[in-house]
Amino acid sequence: MKSYNIILIQIICLFSSFVFSQLTPSELIIKREVDILREAGNNKEALSASDIDTNYADSLKTRKYLRSKPEAKIPKDNSLDYYGYNILTNFSERIIWDNRPPSGEYVLGTGDEVVIEIWGDTQLRAVHIIDQYGKINIDKIGQINLSGVALKDLQLKLISKFQNVYSSLRGPDETAYLDISLGKLKSINVTFVGESISPGIHAIHSFSTIITGLMQTGGISQLGSLRDIQIIRKGKKVASLDLYDYLSNGDAESDRYLLDGDILFIPIRYSTIFVNGEVMRPAIYELLPNETLDDIMHFSGGFTSVSRQILRVNRVESTTEASTTHLLDFNTHSSFILKDGDTMEVYGIAKSDHKIYIFGQVKNPGYFAFDTEQETLLLDILELAGGINDATYLQTMYQNVGEIIRNHPETNYPEIIDFNIKKLISGDLNENKVLQNWDIILIRENPNYKSPKKVSLRGEVRVPGIYTLQKKWETLDDILKRAGGFTGEAFHDGIQLYRKDSQVALKNFQITLLDGDSLMVPEHPGVVQVIGEVNRPGLIQYDKKKNLKKYIENAGGFTEHSDKFNISIIYANGNVKIKKYFRDPKIAEGATIIINKKEETEPFNVTDFSANIASLITSLATLLFLINN
Repeated sequence: MKSYNIILIQIICLFSSFVFSQLTPSELIIKREVDILREAGNNKEALSASDIDTNYADSLKTRKYLRSKPEAKIPKDNSLDYYGYNILTNFSERIIWDNRPPSGEYVLGTGDEVVIEIWGDTQLRAVHIIDQYGKINIDKIGQINLSGVALKDLQLKLISKFQNVYSSLRGPDETAYLDISLGKLKSINVTFVGESISPGIHAIHSFSTIITGLMQTGGISQLGSLRDIQIIRKGKKVASLDLYDYLSNGDAESDRYLLDGDILFIPIRYSTIFVNGEVMRPAIYELLPNETLDDIMHFSGGFTSVSRQILRVNRVESTTEASTTHLLDFNTHSSFILKDGDTMEVYGIAKSDHKIYIFGQVKNPGYFAFDTEQETLLLDILELAGGINDATYLQTMYQNVGEIIRNHPETNYPEIIDFNIKKLISGDLNENKVLQNWDIILIRENPNYKSPKKVSLRGEVRVPGIYTLQKKWETLDDILKRAGGFTGEAFHDGIQLYRKDSQVALKNFQITLLDGDSLMVPEHPGVVQVIGEVNRPGLIQYDKKKNLKKYIENAGGFTEHSDKFNISIIYANGNVKIKKYFRDPKIAEGATIIINKKEETEPFNVTDFSANIASLITSLATLLFLINN
């Protein structure tokens, strides 16, 4: 018996192997790839990209991750702007410095245009441009070196030369006069270094100052300091500009003129202080060492009108210690010294919510102000909400009872205070309640004065239009009678009733109408529509002698995908009937015949079926073997 069972199991296994060997080439490839993945699960190092011929390129996205350079301890705060930098960039396209005369300190050099005029008994006008050697050549006088001469000394240098040629310029009784001026001026070369937007050597206007020079070259980066902009001349620091003095105090005394060959150095900003809250100019500021709250409040324009003058300063002590927070009263801590990275917020006075709410049948529902200085009366709020002074609108209010809803902290339910609108309007002072903050007034609608319910009637009736429902149970038949009945072209069996955009399937005219219903009485269509799985869907002339089969034949017959036993007929009035196996519905004028599509089913898979059978046989044989043993 045991040998017989063993032989049976071997036969079953051979049959199973035969079944599984009948896989298609694509199935064999999938099986091989699955085997590779299974082996890789046991040995992850053994699997490489070349083991499986699968291209995933279309499903991958290449992304670049760029690590930007940190900005020297400057925290990110998108809600605040850096103070002062925009003055150097947001200026008019018009070159404003051409309108300024050169100062007496201006030093002449190559390219400057010198205008010489003599007037009086002697008339002369000459224009000379200083050459690359620093000289000009004047008729009858010769060459004169003007390079390095200050404008204030130019007149004195030239007058003696001209007096030797023109006697009218000499002596106490001179009869001619010499006037020296400058025409077109040379550009000067200034080197901008440090945190300039455009570092390097720039040719700028010859009598530019620190500020106008920075305007011409794009300004200062947000890493640069506005508090210590330095002029370096011949290797020495000769001047420094604190732009905050210029912006906050209008002090331009330190805005010195630049000379050819100067170096303008912008150091890294000394600190970054974030100021937010109730100040006139919330921004990111720079403070010098040992500057205080008083200084930064001056730069930020001071407190707003709703500031409490109490502020919070959040400070990061170091990378290893937690941050600290200081709550300060400005009036007693104005000398508090701020540090780099501090974040400051000035608190405002908390707003109070003083409101009376009114809802319901009033013209302007919502909330109105509650007067904290004197009593707020019910009648005042009703007049503000509108309606009680309008005789017509007043009829829409339920005047017998209005409600004031008032919450109490000691109870779970609010207090309800009733009032009579009629008595209130008549002057009854007892009804004119004194309101409290956050009271809610509720005015209900008069149930007998609602907008009338209406239905719409269109099409082939004698008087189409909008009809008001006159009684609770008014029917379709009642409305048709009020409309004067049908016209001669009306299609009685095709009346369409729509309720909330959906067609109602009608049985007869005794249906009760509701507000918003829409009625349509069409003309005789004279056709039947056939759609769905037929060879020529469309309209077919109606013939009361034709049955369902004839209409389908007229539409070209069934397609190969049609379900001949799943046919629906929708009649003009909204009714629907389904074809039965041995009985066809009657086709009426205006009907729509719908031939539905046959449901798709998966084809029979012999391989899957054989595999399932083999698996079942193997399981049964194994079970039999276990039972026998």
